[in-house]
Amino acid sequence: MVFALHRPLSAVGRCLPRGLHRLVGTSCQHRFQVAAPGEVETRAALSRGVTAACSSPVLEQFSRRTFCSSGRASHSPERVGLEQSRSQDSQGLVASASSDVAKLGGAVAARVRDSGRASIRCIGAKAAFRSIKALVNASEYLKQDPGAATGSVLGAKVSELQEGGDEDAGDAGRSRIMLLEVEPLILPSGGAQNEGSRSSGSKPASADRQPTRDLIVGAQTQASRAAAAMAGALRPQGGGHGEMPVVRAIGATAVHTSLVAAGLAQRYLDNDGRGIRFVVVPSFEAEESTTTGSGAQRQLVLRLVRVGPEVRTST
Repeated sequence: MVFALHRPLSAVGRCLPRGLHRLVGTSCQHRFQVAAPGEVETRAALSRGVTAACSSPVLEQFSRRTFCSSGRASHSPERVGLEQSRSQDSQGLVASASSDVAKLGGAVAARVRDSGRASIRCIGAKAAFRSIKALVNASEYLKQDPGAATGSVLGAKVSELQEGGDEDAGDAGRSRIMLLEVEPLILPSGGAQNEGSRSSGSKPASADRQPTRDLIVGAQTQASRAAAAMAGALRPQGGGHGEMPVVRAIGATAVHTSLVAAGLAQRYLDNDGRGIRFVVVPSFEAEESTTTGSGAQRQLVLRLVRVGPEVRTST
């Protein structure tokens, strides 16, 4: 394949991504100047010119993309999904390991008041732990609003995204971002308290229902095993007849593992094809301490609440 020298840049431009032909024309101008009609440059010469142009640091941003013959960038579906998510939620909150819980909770409450929802992105166990505690604070702030609905709490849909790193290297070196999509829910009276078994409908659970099951997650618990237990508790054949399983986890690592497991559990339920969806509703409960004489202590618990006709989204 050869290129006529009297039309070098137009030929090169068709093979390069948008915005790159201008840089190539600047960097390789000395290779495509005056030439007699009919003379041609071989592909090898053209290749050397493009290589010289692409050695510029300005073009390093193109190194991780694959360009088709039309010059358009081809992204992986995962990255495209992340970019679409960003465009749909450009005002999302970002939590870090040092985020102020009270301020983050206030920001979540403000977003919910304005638009009826909020989202938090976080990386790492400490950031996730602070995000969950901030949701508890935000729920308390919203309950103090005039006209707040009785039983209104904040529930979070949990999922994970990946960003950065070399796409050719797979998951290695890529950051795992936890996404909490927050919306208000209306639970029955006592649904957010440790007052025995309650259904996800508007009435207390009847005496023949199984008690709400507790799932214990520790710092060494495998997320996949916890996810299987969560999905099993929410499936009807597993005893999840309208009950709200409670996940008990102590410490940032255990809470983070619980959230990762919740995201996996939703994927397991999606594979079932039954349309079972759930959110995580965090709250603090008073528990009797196992240490003699220390009295009651507050423990962070995560309720898994099925989102369906019986659990109404508050407006």
